[in-house]
Amino acid sequence: MTSPQSLKDRLQWFVLRIKWRHESDVNDHLVSEGIPTFLPWHYVIKRRANGHKERVLQNAIPELLFVYASYNYLDAFMRKMKHLYNYDIYFEKYISDSRRHILVVPDCQMRNFINVASRYTEDILYVKPEEVQLNKGVRVRVHGGPFDGLEGELLRLKGKRSKRVVVRIDQLAVVAASVIEPDLLEILS
Repeated sequence: MTSPQSLKDRLQWFVLRIKWRHESDVNDHLVSEGIPTFLPWHYVIKRRANGHKERVLQNAIPELLFVYASYNYLDAFMRKMKHLYNYDIYFEKYISDSRRHILVVPDCQMRNFINVASRYTEDILYVKPEEVQLNKGVRVRVHGGPFDGLEGELLRLKGKRSKRVVVRIDQLAVVAASVIEPDLLEILS
């Protein structure tokens, strides 16, 4: 049996909420300490003061950073960042059975999320789970193309004509891949 202390030392994907949009700064500190992180980026079109449009790379999910570390390490790191830089960093939590729990993303969900979210194309959609009602779709695996190995659900999102492979991180985010050719899909169940 695993003791509660050893669970706090186990490496897992945690989601950190970072107030005041210091995600990149915190990410840089963690990377410099050799800690794996993931910060999803995407391109958006912004209008400059002179009226011209410009394509800008920005954080796709503001105030969140995904970190692969132990609870104990991150707890000490967050206290250090608060002391040195006055950064407010918290573990992302969710409510279940009237209790708050720290959100830990399973490795397989994170792997699929990174597979989709690491592409910077405008065709990738980020949706909050509460913003869209997703019906259960067919589980599929992609074979070939830029999303080779991706597993997710094949769904039609509201307002879109074609079906997309959707990857969910429970209680947090949904990311939809660009349109994928049907002959690249294997139905899992």
